[in-house]
Amino acid sequence: MPFKRSEYPEVGDLVIATATKVFDHGAYVKLDEYGKEGYIPLGEVSSTWVRNIRDYVREGQKLVLKVIRVDARRGHIDLSLRRVTEREKKDKLMEWKRWQRAKKLLELVAKKLGVRSARQIEEIGVKLEEHFDEAYAAFEQAVLLGEEVLVKAGVPENWAKEIAKIAREHVELPEVAVRGYFTLSST
Repeated sequence: MPFKRSEYPEVGDLVIATATKVFDHGAYVKLDEYGKEGYIPLGEVSSTWVRNIRDYVREGQKLVLKVIRVDARRGHIDLSLRRVTEREKKDKLMEWKRWQRAKKLLELVAKKLGVRSARQIEEIGVKLEEHFDEAYAAFEQAVLLGEEVLVKAGVPENWAKEIAKIAREHVELPEVAVRGYFTLSST
């Protein structure tokens, strides 16, 4: 979920969408990341025979879908539910949640700094994504290494200080306990 994205998704991309209208021939969805409408044909709902499409897609339901065709000139986006594996679905939902969390944290930082410009928040988000690949990873690094890592990424110093402060308050790093035995010998 990048802060900076194109107007239309690419073929093969995974997208998060909300079902808006369900018909016997397919379902229309709103792409949450792009603000566009897409269509899931009946044949792309399930790999098995579909007796009732509402067993698979309900209005208001969040779905992870794969883009199978894009016609930007006509504004058509065709999507598939059946071509998404469970692993891809899980990874995409985790990525979506991390992006949402990073966005909320950046909005909190902007509020503390008195910035109301959505464009400026997006610029900072783009810088974080360019340097850390994911905006939420920047918050995790700020907890570990402090504001210096953000300044090196090109974030203005006042933003870096506030991001590091907010990150320490709101981001919890996962801890892992490792156990094992090792043998040390000398010759």
